[in-house]
Amino acid sequence: MLTYNVTEPAIELFGITPYGMTMKSPKTAPELVDQFYLHMRSALIETAAAFDRIQVADAASEVWQDPRLVELREAALIIAGDQPERARQILELLSVKEEEEA
Repeated sequence: MLTYNVTEPAIELFGITPYGMTMKSPKTAPELVDQFYLHMRSALIETAAAFDRIQVADAASEVWQDPRLVELREAALIIAGDQPERARQILELLSVKEEEEA
């Protein structure tokens, strides 16, 4: 059986319940955009800048297919998509799979 480690802070931060369902916010969508826009913008810019630094560094071609970078690029596609439960999908993508640890 494949299981994922989803930590309590991740559950609180991303609004994921232990059962994988997203909790509904008491705020409206416009209020949520006002609340989270600057943080989301900053995180995206920081991530893009990190990719840029890696891409222009010496030996970049050696690490460009590193599984961690591949997963982050896959996560960006999830964010850009229109499917619900993006946080759950990304947590599952990036979580340590316990079967692989054994």
